[in-house]
Amino acid sequence: MDISIILCTYNRAESLRRALKSLAQCTPPPGVELELVVVDNNSSDHTPEVCRETPMPFPSRYLLEKIQGKSFALNLALEKTDAPFLLFTDDDMEYDERWLVAHWEAGQRLTEYGFFGGAIPPRFESAPPAWFAAHASGALAPVIGYLNLGEKERVLEHALGGANMAIRRSAMEGLQFDTDLGRQGSGTVGGEENDLINRLRRRGAQGCYLPQAITYHCIPARRTNEAYIRKWFCGDGMTEVRLNQVIRTHPILGVSRYYWRQFLGNGLIYGLTRYLAPASLWLRAEIAMAKAWGVIRESRRRARAGNTESHP
Repeated sequence: MDISIILCTYNRAESLRRALKSLAQCTPPPGVELELVVVDNNSSDHTPEVCRETPMPFPSRYLLEKIQGKSFALNLALEKTDAPFLLFTDDDMEYDERWLVAHWEAGQRLTEYGFFGGAIPPRFESAPPAWFAAHASGALAPVIGYLNLGEKERVLEHALGGANMAIRRSAMEGLQFDTDLGRQGSGTVGGEENDLINRLRRRGAQGCYLPQAITYHCIPARRTNEAYIRKWFCGDGMTEVRLNQVIRTHPILGVSRYYWRQFLGNGLIYGLTRYLAPASLWLRAEIAMAKAWGVIRESRRRARAGNTESHP
């Protein structure tokens, strides 16, 4: 195989069906052998049936990873494939018909780059609240995976979307995804893709943004409410603890007093302004509150577990 498309999924059978149908409409690069590898992370719904029933115009394989955690599923895919060009995506995406061609042609032309990322605009399944829409490309961009770096190819310095990512296997020789990161079940701890990309960068690999390689992130209504936003940013705070990217000075109950101040102070601001002030004020406070709570929660959990080791 020249390309392996790697798609991990968990308990989103109908979303997966939509993604597979859209992927089947993509134009394949001429003369290129490609395969789809779907890794089921031990779903309890009808995911296996969807994989069997959805016809694909190129070879596809179904793998089962029983250990819960997206990074375990990704690592299984790396183990079971040997294509030199790896394309990563998710089970809640739809694809521009030139998605495959755009990545492949860039990989052949831009040989100095070790990885690539493309645009990820959202497709809302229903109209989000006005306050959400106003901040969808700013403060809430991480929640919906929004990525748009313009209309020209450019070096990827920071932003990268794991749902629209290609990596040369030669660039990641000997590397795997960190199994302490990545979603487990319905949790929102992430960071596994960016952690891997950062390790690639430390090896000297560079990335390129491809404006023509477009995937659309399908956003259900349940992801456009405040409960989900708080859950997502709580997971973001937990991720920072696992990456050892948190302040540790002046601890109170094992957590820096900075995060207690962030949690309590922003919680107060949120409570006082939610129904009286513009979303630009209360949303910023809500995000900071939720992220601080994630740091507190994960720091306390690790302290109780006696985990004093730093993240590698």
